[in-house]
Amino acid sequence: MFFIIILICILITLVAVSLNVIAVQFKKTRRKLNEINDKFESIEKLNLLSEISEKLNIISKSNEKLNLLSEISEKLNIISKSNDKLVKDLILMPDGIFYNSRGIKNYLESILKRISMPDGIFHHSSGVKFYLPHYPSDLISRDIVDNNNFFEFKLLKLLEEYIVPNAIILDLGANIGNHSMYFALKNNAKMIYAFELQEHVFNILQKNIELNHISNIKTFNIALGKANSFGTFYHSSDPRTDWYGGLLNFGSQHIHVAEDSEHGQLKIQSLDEVIQQENPPTIDFIKCDVERFEYEVLQGAKETLLKYKPIIFIEIMPENIERVFAYLEILGYVKIKDLASNNYLFQHKDKI
Repeated sequence: MFFIIILICILITLVAVSLNVIAVQFKKTRRKLNEINDKFESIEKLNLLSEISEKLNIISKSNEKLNLLSEISEKLNIISKSNDKLVKDLILMPDGIFYNSRGIKNYLESILKRISMPDGIFHHSSGVKFYLPHYPSDLISRDIVDNNNFFEFKLLKLLEEYIVPNAIILDLGANIGNHSMYFALKNNAKMIYAFELQEHVFNILQKNIELNHISNIKTFNIALGKANSFGTFYHSSDPRTDWYGGLLNFGSQHIHVAEDSEHGQLKIQSLDEVIQQENPPTIDFIKCDVERFEYEVLQGAKETLLKYKPIIFIEIMPENIERVFAYLEILGYVKIKDLASNNYLFQHKDKI
């Protein structure tokens, strides 16, 4: 009897182990089936993304843009309902930039906005007009349109505290004119001298001034540096950023000083020379954003800084911080505020 009981226990144990093995195997099989199912769903959605990309290619050549965009929007709604990991993989879109599913939605929205401004002119809600021919690929243009405001609006509002009424302002590295226009239209500056060396960007700057009938911005299509010399204009090795899936930033280009005119086609002038010719009665504020060339520009502005002692709002690249800080300290300047994105405010000690 005792042996029969032991045998029954052994049989029960074997059955239990077998059932457990079967259960484990069932779970593995079920998980595998789910993975296969998810994979097919992912492939289906990735095929939709691929189809979207092809249709976006057609948009630029088609007169039926709105119909195509409507069709794309429906497919994006299907994709948006999925949390599938594969759908988050990056897809190459017609503008040569890789986007994930969320980025594709932003890309679609930007196309709709671009279609609404066929002449490249964006009408700001305040009445200001921006000529933005590179929207949506350009970083500054994208920010202006998508936020319906001036680029770096919060920063510009903060700077108002440091700009006196009827100020005379120097905008060194004016780009398309975002800051200069804000100073003219919102801060009621008396005069702005705007410097932009890139001819193509300079033309956009001019267009923006004309569109808004601004008469108190004087523009200079020249490169600024330590002294009269020559240089080469370098495009960034990777001018794209991770912002909104990757954007071109025309403001990220910089200058390399050459030995002579044979090695550099770009003519460089000192700010001191230009200001001596213009001879303004005062200079109250300088905005300087010259992409790694700030030290050389400040060296060429020594007499201007000593004579007028303006407040300086400047972007300083990390590799230049030590020498720029030391140079400004020699000229009597004190840092009064750290701002975002490598930006700083300096004021002369005589005016504090």
